[in-house]
Amino acid sequence: MKLTAIGDVHGKLQKYKKIVDGCENSICVGDFGFKEEWVWAQTNLTNLRHWINQGNHDDPAFRTQIPSLGRFSFYLNKVFTVAGANSIDRHLRTEGVDWFPNEELTYVEQLEAFDDYCTFKPKIVISHDCPQKVMEHFFGYTDKSQTRTMLQMMLNEHEPDLWIFFFFFRNVDRYINNCRFKCLAELETFEIEI
Repeated sequence: MKLTAIGDVHGKLQKYKKIVDGCENSICVGDFGFKEEWVWAQTNLTNLRHWINQGNHDDPAFRTQIPSLGRFSFYLNKVFTVAGANSIDRHLRTEGVDWFPNEELTYVEQLEAFDDYCTFKPKIVISHDCPQKVMEHFFGYTDKSQTRTMLQMMLNEHEPDLWIFFFFFRNVDRYINNCRFKCLAELETFEIEI
């Protein structure tokens, strides 16, 4: 089965719709949009083929609504997804409108996600953010967050074959050891066979 990973949408629904209309199954890696975009998704993405992994700028009120994957989960028991990230621009945003205080997993959610990851040892990971060392290696950005620290602990415990993420508005495709890291640009697509 083909799965298309889609870079952040940031509310650009017309472009997103053209992408999903042309693919069998998809997962948006995060930052789909705010209330208006999620209301659209609940009405238009009801066929369970197109899913959204929440980013740090997605309204968490829609987390449990289809087609959201939730905070962390397995997609078709093959792809491990992790939502959220730390917003470095939160001082420019309005709480409850375009910034939400629980944008990262809680400590308990992190422990549960880590346990699931270690138990199932996925071959493919899709997350909004990336592990800390990947951030430093690819982007030279050394600021730490709870999310990047947890993702790094996951990577230290088990190295998947492929790790897809967004968060940096850039297209990067590199290996670290035996894991291929693919950072998607906004609305960039990357097709994988699962």
